[in-house]
Amino acid sequence: MIGGSMLLRGLGTITFLIGDVPPTPVTVDQDADLIGRLEIELAPDADAGFGETLLLIDIAGARTNQFNNAHEGFTLATTAGGIDLVLTYAAGDGNDIGLIGLLAGDVDGDGSVGVEDLDLILANWGSFVGAYNRAGGDLSGDGVVGEEDLQGVLEYWGSDAPPTPTIPEPTSLLLFGLGVLAVSRVRR
Repeated sequence: MIGGSMLLRGLGTITFLIGDVPPTPVTVDQDADLIGRLEIELAPDADAGFGETLLLIDIAGARTNQFNNAHEGFTLATTAGGIDLVLTYAAGDGNDIGLIGLLAGDVDGDGSVGVEDLDLILANWGSFVGAYNRAGGDLSGDGVVGEEDLQGVLEYWGSDAPPTPTIPEPTSLLLFGLGVLAVSRVRR
C-alpha cells in the first residue's frame, strides 16, 4: 500500500510476478502519475483465465499518464497455456491498472482461433487500424495489420479458451434436493 500519491517517472520501473495465484495489487490511496515502465515476469506455473482480469494497481484518486512502454491493449506476456495478458487502464472502478486474459491469436474475442480471425486479418491486411487494436487485427501492436499479426493467428490456430465452469442456480439445487427427498420417501 502506498499512503499518498504514486509518482513513477523516467527510468522508474514497477515489476509484477505472475504465478498460479493472482498478484496482490498495489494500493495507491491518492493519485498516481505513471510515466515509467511496467514489466511482467511470468513464473513457470503462471496461470490466468480467459476473460479474467488481474488487478495490478488499485488507484483511489486520479490516474494521469500511461506507462511509457505499455499502452492500452498492449500484450505484456503470454502464458504457457496460450493466454495473452493484455494491459488495461480501465480495470476495477475504471481508473485502475490490470491485465485481461485473452486467448492468444483470438482477434475477434470469441474464445477460439479460427476462420473468423483469419478473415479479420485478411480484410484489414495492410491497413492502419490503430496501435494495439486487437479487434481490428493488430496483435503485434504496431498499428498495421500484416505478417506478424497473421503469424499470431496461425501459431494458435484451432485453440479454444477453456470452458467456464457452470454453477447451478440455487433454485435448481433446491428442486434437485426436493426430488431426491421425494424419491427416498416413496421407496420406504
